[in-house]
Amino acid sequence: MILRAIIEEIVDDGLRARVRIPRYNKSADSPTATPFDELYIAPICCAPGLKPALVVGDIVFVSFEDDEIDQPVIIGTLFREGSESLTDVSATSSKIEVNCELPRDTTIGDVKSSNIETLLNCRDDIQGQIDYLDQRIKRLEDML
Repeated sequence: MILRAIIEEIVDDGLRARVRIPRYNKSADSPTATPFDELYIAPICCAPGLKPALVVGDIVFVSFEDDEIDQPVIIGTLFREGSESLTDVSATSSKIEVNCELPRDTTIGDVKSSNIETLLNCRDDIQGQIDYLDQRIKRLEDML
């Protein structure tokens, strides 16, 4: 069974969240609502290397481990108009095997994407100089 839930609290540095499942916990403002501290804390399922950026109030999809209602797992998010929460990509390394174009405001580490093109051109210029010097040295060695 997959149900919608509402993020009530982010815990464990964003890796788990306390969820209110309206079908079972009622709306927070309902007199019969499950008290906040009795809501279940669910792990957030996401791809390795990604850190979810959920915020309180986000609507998520939950499934249940072993079909137990007290073991929810967040398996996805539902986009809300005006929601600022998206998944932040955090990786220690990456390999891109196709050409791609980054938005001008992309930041990689401390480098803005507008500066990356400059760095790449610089690398090409430096490599060209190294290749030129290597050729000159080879010619000199051949002459000796």
